[in-house]
Amino acid sequence: MHGAIGLSIRGDSTEGAVEEWQICLHEGTVTVRQGGERSDLVISADKAVFDRIARGETRVTSALYRNDIQIEGDMRLLMMVSRIFPGPRESVQRR
Repeated sequence: MHGAIGLSIRGDSTEGAVEEWQICLHEGTVTVRQGGERSDLVISADKAVFDRIARGETRVTSALYRNDIQIEGDMRLLMMVSRIFPGPRESVQRR
């Protein structure tokens, strides 16, 4: 995969409000802006789910398996961008 990758994240709150954010990855640089544009991957979920992912309380893949998030686009990109977010602390094994 070469060039820039666009990732749109849409959070639907329980009040019905929608927030759209776009994360762009290009040659090791990450930019984030509010608003939706064309993206290679769209992740939709409740705001509370995104908050748990951003705080490292749940993994992106775990949320997908629980059907807490929905995706549109290339599944390989989901696996790649899931590394951006921290995982739960208890999942890190100390050596």
